[in-house]
Amino acid sequence: MDWLLRRTLGLTLLLLLLASSCCHGTRNMEAFNSRWPELPRNPKFFFGFLPKAMPIPPSGPAKQHNSTGLQTSGRA
Repeated sequence: MDWLLRRTLGLTLLLLLLASSCCHGTRNMEAFNSRWPELPRNPKFFFGFLPKAMPIPPSGPAKQHNSTGLQTSGRA
């Protein structure tokens, strides 16, 4: 019975070693090498799909109508 267990374990280990050599589960060391040619980048887009942010002017009171103070009606 002992020889049957050893034989089964040996064959299982051999099968695992043979199967692991056929597996392509690991990546190669060239992780950043791209297969596609570099496309020209458009500066209007961020990472290729988001538009660039537009600068927002600082907000504040408008000089045309807020600089005169409180408006009074003609009645006294």
